[in-house]
Amino acid sequence: MQPENYRFCRYEVEGPLLTLTIDRPEVLNALHPDETSSWMK
Repeated sequence: MQPENYRFCRYEVEGPLLTLTIDRPEVLNALHPDETSSWMK
């Protein structure tokens, strides 16, 4: 994951744990189709 490639989320890595935070408060953090499809790659 490259953080600059994601407009609607941020992530943090602590040891073996990755925390993904969706950051779209204007739409109550609904998932964005373009963003989620890129996670699958």
